[in-house]
Amino acid sequence: MIPSHVVDACLSHIDSNSMRAAYYRENVYGPRVKVMEEWSDFIDLQLKAVVTNFNEHSPLIEVITAIIS
Repeated sequence: MIPSHVVDACLSHIDSNSMRAAYYRENVYGPRVKVMEEWSDFIDLQLKAVVTNFNEHSPLIEVITAIIS
C-alpha cells in the first residue's frame, strides 16, 4: 500500500503547512519516483494489451504502437 503523503505528492497536492510541505518534498522524492515508474509500467502493459487485441490496421493501433516503441 502506498502511504497517503506519497500519493498526495504524486498528485502534486500541496500541504497548507509550509514546513511540512518542505519536509515531504524532500523525503518523498524517492518513493514518488518508484510509484510513477510503477504507474508507467502499468500503462505500458495496458497499451500492449490493446495492441494485441485489436486489428493491426486500425489508426489507433498505429498511434499506440508509436508510443510504446
